[in-house]
Amino acid sequence: MQLEDLRLFVTVVDSGSFTKAAEQEDLPTSTLSRRLRKLEDDLSVRLLNRTTRSLQLTELGEQFYQRSLQILEEVDNTRAMLQKEQDKPSGRLRIYAPAEFTRVHFLEIVPAFAQAYPAITLELFTSDGGHDLVHHRVDVLIHIEEPDDSSYIAKKIATTTTNYYASVDYLAERGEPETPEDLLTHECIVEAFTHKNYKRWIFPEEHHQQEIIVNPRYVIDSTYMCQRMVEMGLGISMLPDYICQEDLKAGRLKKLFNGRYEIPHNIYVQYPSRRYIPSKVRVFLQFLEENFPKRL
Repeated sequence: MQLEDLRLFVTVVDSGSFTKAAEQEDLPTSTLSRRLRKLEDDLSVRLLNRTTRSLQLTELGEQFYQRSLQILEEVDNTRAMLQKEQDKPSGRLRIYAPAEFTRVHFLEIVPAFAQAYPAITLELFTSDGGHDLVHHRVDVLIHIEEPDDSSYIAKKIATTTTNYYASVDYLAERGEPETPEDLLTHECIVEAFTHKNYKRWIFPEEHHQQEIIVNPRYVIDSTYMCQRMVEMGLGISMLPDYICQEDLKAGRLKKLFNGRYEIPHNIYVQYPSRRYIPSKVRVFLQFLEENFPKRL
């Protein structure tokens, strides 16, 4: 039994004629009659008594008609409610972004968005548990570097860069490295979110890329912790430029190699589907595009 067949049945009863109902529904009369017969077969109940001049509801047909009216009204109300919610940005918006990225960039973006859309409740997650959009019902995910899962829609929102940094105090004591190979004799602070290739530091040139396998003194899974340890003069680390700007301007940190080995990284926003994007997600994506810096 299909919902549309209920609607056709009600139309036939209300119009009092298969011919009038067929005209109203823009269907051949034979098609309408066939679908009503199939509805009766599916229910194993005779709904209408037909004559050449009129049709009349059976006793069970009258009960089914009243019940069909209730069902169709509920469906129409539900559809109207969903359409209203779709058109009006409201409800819960769950966002995932890496912790350090959130600390630097979302402290202003998120409150500004919340003020612009007071009907939206924001849930911001910064732990690794937010990486699975579907399982954790995350609406929007901020991802640095190319996303691994191609089943989600990914849109680039910004580009950032990383460089090699040390504190001026550390360099005054240990000297400044002039080549990538010089790092082998220095205290290195390595960020490692996985156990794969975390000791490999990259030094891109115009026509080739040099790699150095460092012997780190410290291995940490937090960008923020790496930055703080560099500030404390404990060694050299490869860090995102966006978290070093304040220390760089204050003269506490120095960018090594004059920025010669700068590495670009794209930042993406991901969401589960391109079809039927909820309005709360759509306006957040638009807000990011309008307010988020294109280069960090």
